[in-house]
Amino acid sequence: MEESDVAYSTQQDMEQRIGLSQLTALTNDVWQVSAPGSVVATAATGGSLAIDTYYYVVTAVSEKGETVQSSEVSATTDGTKKTIELTWATVPGARAYKVYRSTTSLSYTTPCLVGETTALLYDDDGSVSPLLAGAPTSDAFLPNAAVIATLIAKADHLIDAKAGQVYTVPFTTVPDVVKDISADLACYFALQRRPVNIEMPKAWDEAYKHALEQLEDISNMLLRLPTTATIESAESNIVTPTTDPIVDFNDSDNAMSDY
Repeated sequence: MEESDVAYSTQQDMEQRIGLSQLTALTNDVWQVSAPGSVVATAATGGSLAIDTYYYVVTAVSEKGETVQSSEVSATTDGTKKTIELTWATVPGARAYKVYRSTTSLSYTTPCLVGETTALLYDDDGSVSPLLAGAPTSDAFLPNAAVIATLIAKADHLIDAKAGQVYTVPFTTVPDVVKDISADLACYFALQRRPVNIEMPKAWDEAYKHALEQLEDISNMLLRLPTTATIESAESNIVTPTTDPIVDFNDSDNAMSDY
């Protein structure tokens, strides 16, 4: 069985099954790092912000990167309240948080980064000028391509071990059913990387069992693949012995000759 240069499924196939955010978390060993929630902005006394309405979003930063923006919040300063106090809920897996400010709703282009903190609050009192950074509109970290390639290769090796009993593998033209099996197996293997305190989703236990059943059916030719899949030519391993005499039922000394 040769090594295949072509994977039977793709990262996109996996994303369609378990979602981009979950695939990112599983392949980066960071489970569900999401944007901060419950963000609140309140005007407070003191500070030096000009009188205006200020808009804010907050992101979480993990060892793998920065999340998308939180929901936007706003507060308005006046003659005595020139500080905006921000609070938010903790994000599991986050090591810090970034605060972005704008005077235009939903517009967080550079410069707008006013602070980074490990706490769950930040006071924007106007003492810090926005830095040259814009708030990310999508997760700054993505699925780990190397891990995904390993998961798909593991799935494809299992497919080749079963299908190779009947068909020539690796497949040069990948049948749709093989593509689906590869993606389902790779997703199941990805979900095996989940934290130990989270159970395997029952739907994926069933999907894994179904994929194995399909492979058994393929190896037993109960599930026939398209004609683009080449059936292995079976050559007989029977060897005619050359040392033992061949029985001739027409010999006169053979008892069977009487019948």
